[in-house]
Amino acid sequence: MGTQLAKKITWAIKTFSSSETGKICSDQFVVGGCKWRLIVHPKGNNADYLFMYLEVADYESLSPGWRRHVCYLLNIVNQNAVKRSKQNEEEKWFDARSPRWGRLSMFSLNEISARDSGFVVNGELRIVAEIDVLEVIGSLDVSEETSTIMETTDFNGFQLLPSQVRN
Repeated sequence: MGTQLAKKITWAIKTFSSSETGKICSDQFVVGGCKWRLIVHPKGNNADYLFMYLEVADYESLSPGWRRHVCYLLNIVNQNAVKRSKQNEEEKWFDARSPRWGRLSMFSLNEISARDSGFVVNGELRIVAEIDVLEVIGSLDVSEETSTIMETTDFNGFQLLPSQVRN
């Protein structure tokens, strides 16, 4: 089986509204022979915005010269009205000097945390990330590993777990 170069994952942060930590990291997942993770700062990062980014999880231990050219979409799901979801799409090079990319000023904490906004429901925030590795420089060849992040499949506009799709 070859290296998977694209993946769509859903990360449900169940304790988002009660989190007291400065940073929450997702479980690691593998795309393009590289381990990745999502990171959010639920209380902002010295600003009144949710700081969210994609990071190469083990970048400090990788061999010199590795690079990944990636197109990625980070989407904060509005659980009441999908059309109101907030998203940020970027195309970046990830390497030892730039192992993480994200955007600070797109997601207002006041809007996300507002009562009845639909972004935080029962204390839970959902993030959908789509990662497409366009070019691989340097071989990392990390094998796929299981995690508690849900991989989903698009079926007629609905996101379903693999176990919910009949072959």
